[in-house]
Amino acid sequence: MRNTFGRQAIPMVWDFAEANIIAEGTGSFASGINQGYKVLKQGLPAINKCIVKQFDAQSQNLSTNKVISTDPPYYD
Repeated sequence: MRNTFGRQAIPMVWDFAEANIIAEGTGSFASGINQGYKVLKQGLPAINKCIVKQFDAQSQNLSTNKVISTDPPYYD
């Protein structure tokens, strides 16, 4: 690798958030668990069952006149 850094040092960046996880209130461990619980409690009932099928895109007729966009495979 060449020219990865502007100089011969890894710069220290101070733009991250830090919280006291044992405190009470926003940023605490208990608050994070509680917020995650609320998301799951409200979100899980909204999930419906689905059926996933895989077809050859050139010969399938399930989605005639519809666009299905997928992420192409990555080759190494």
